[in-house]
Amino acid sequence: LIRPLGGAVDGARLTVSPTGAMNYLPFQALHDGRQYLIERTEISYSPGASVLQSCLKRSAPQMQKALLVGVTDVVTPNVAVEIDAIRRNFGNSICLVDEEATVENLKRESPGNGIIHLACHGKFRQDNPGFSSLALYHEELTVNNIRELSLENCIIVLSACESGLNKVVGGEELIGLTSAFFAAGAGSLVMSLWRIDDEATLALMRNFYSDLLSGKTLSASLRLAQISSIEQDEHPFFWSPFIISGRW
Repeated sequence: LIRPLGGAVDGARLTVSPTGAMNYLPFQALHDGRQYLIERTEISYSPGASVLQSCLKRSAPQMQKALLVGVTDVVTPNVAVEIDAIRRNFGNSICLVDEEATVENLKRESPGNGIIHLACHGKFRQDNPGFSSLALYHEELTVNNIRELSLENCIIVLSACESGLNKVVGGEELIGLTSAFFAAGAGSLVMSLWRIDDEATLALMRNFYSDLLSGKTLSASLRLAQISSIEQDEHPFFWSPFIISGRW
């Protein structure tokens, strides 16, 4: 896939607009026998040229304010720790954890944030992707709920399992969480392609936000966080599910 491009990708930014099953491929984990592709270049995704153009036309978000949402359980006990660690990076943040993580509260608090971070389980419905959802506290944030949010160019970070999976239909159209967040006004999405590991995700998110709020771009910040995981000899399973779609 990448070899025909030669050295053109080195030090550049590679934006992938995949088709079909390629939407499920973590390009950052491709390996040439010497290094991973993410070590050579920044990587972002886009559902298609029209979506990317729309995202790039949006104003850059003001990242001083963040909405942080998390739901803990026996599988993800570090969610509360993750939310607290991220909160420390912001002077102005709202945290909705466990019983406060409801659809009603999310709708009320979502306007005006530069970043909305959701640390919870994602549920992708291959049989009916329009019913895919994020698991809040005893209720689901559905695709329809997401479309009703007021997101205003913000960055959506989905620290959630399978949050980047969508059903691919004709043309550029994706049906699932991705299309719902873009329809609600988001300019960028950070999401995962499969079930993520709680502990590894905590470390990756700490590194990601540290670089993002120091002034680095979204794609550069995710790249550096993933390279840090590589330097810790972590298997790609733990760091490569996370991708960026839309404005980089």
